[in-house]
Amino acid sequence: MKKIFKSKWSLFLTVIMGIIISVIVVLITPMGHNLVKNLIQLKVHKYLPNSKIVYLDYGINNFSLNIKYQKNILKIYGQMIPLNAIFESKIRNLQEILKDYRGKMNLNGKVYEEGRFLIFDGIASFAKSYLNFKAYLSDERLEKFNGSGNDFSIQDIFYMTYIDFPFIRGKTDMEVNKTFSSPFLITFNSSGFINKKVSTDFLAITKIKMKNINDLDYEVNLKTDLGEFLLKGKKVYEKWAYDFKSDNLNLKKLKPVLFYPFAKKISLIGSYDSVDNIYKFKNEDFDGYKDGNIKISFKMPSNKFFEYLGFKRIFTGIVSGTLSISGNKGHFDIVSDNSLILSDFYTKKIKSLIGLDISGQKIGRIFMKGNFDNNHVSFDILSSDKNITFSVKNGIFDYKGRFDFILYIRQGSNVYKLRISNNKIDVLEKKDVKEVDEKVMVF
Repeated sequence: MKKIFKSKWSLFLTVIMGIIISVIVVLITPMGHNLVKNLIQLKVHKYLPNSKIVYLDYGINNFSLNIKYQKNILKIYGQMIPLNAIFESKIRNLQEILKDYRGKMNLNGKVYEEGRFLIFDGIASFAKSYLNFKAYLSDERLEKFNGSGNDFSIQDIFYMTYIDFPFIRGKTDMEVNKTFSSPFLITFNSSGFINKKVSTDFLAITKIKMKNINDLDYEVNLKTDLGEFLLKGKKVYEKWAYDFKSDNLNLKKLKPVLFYPFAKKISLIGSYDSVDNIYKFKNEDFDGYKDGNIKISFKMPSNKFFEYLGFKRIFTGIVSGTLSISGNKGHFDIVSDNSLILSDFYTKKIKSLIGLDISGQKIGRIFMKGNFDNNHVSFDILSSDKNITFSVKNGIFDYKGRFDFILYIRQGSNVYKLRISNNKIDVLEKKDVKEVDEKVMVF
């Protein structure tokens, strides 16, 4: 019995040793090397289609592998069973791998198996910083991804994703998460500087829900020296659209865009669509749009109107009109209904000079029109009532508070020609007329 057992045990050992020796012999022969290479190539093709193994070396339980994908080389080396290896790659042009991105990226870290997952745990270097990431692959797909990093260059991120915002500079922290059943969730926490007609520092939190680079939803909370903004929108291929809301928008700081230093902080809601490249906006006092040019329509009580202008109210009434800005100048057409002149230094001075008290005068409708640029406003004014008429042609007001204009006043058959310049009023002419002449009707 012992002899039979001993002979069977010897046979078993002989078979096992034969198998081991056969495997070793096969592996160290060219035929065996090609067999292993083809088996690994099949595995690699699941994750990197059209890739090619350009180098393979292995021992009993270690290996070194170079995979070529386009013009890029992915190196993996380490323990074979269970897989526990190091990977590294220098990607010279992302567009060769991901057609919707461009730029450079370096990758390195560990790759190993954990249950049904193939896990890449490493660092991606791009945009002047590093993203620590962990990617879980299973059944040839990305099951889960987590990544985070700090101080990425915003300009480089824009370049890599084909976003043309050269006027924004700064740094951003990034957090990326994904599961198989959900899109990528990306959060950017950014700070920097915007310089596009208006210059301002900014802080922004941007949240993106991305199926892919051509299909994403986003929300931006933006704080600037100009005010606070909330944008919610969507990008589909090259088309961008969003709704926005702004609070504490400082119009005076928007002078490079609006030309006139409007002296008010406001709230605003609006929308943008890149298909027609139009911004639409409104608040309780006005609405408008920007399509290269700016057009605004408004209606408000006179006290608000003068708050926007930034000086003391001159008359009461309901003020409405349009404002347009094109190129390097703007134009306005304004009407005030149910108007009444208020008492001030100038009405008192006029009374002392010509004996006419125009304060408290109901003058009905006032027409105002003119042009403005970065430095001054030129304006015409006409108000006509059965009792009294006022007229100004080519008046000038600059943004340092200086003004100069000729004012015609007609009451009955009396016509007065006054020059008003800052705090000085001169009576240039006084006469009686029976009919309205060209000097009075300037419109």
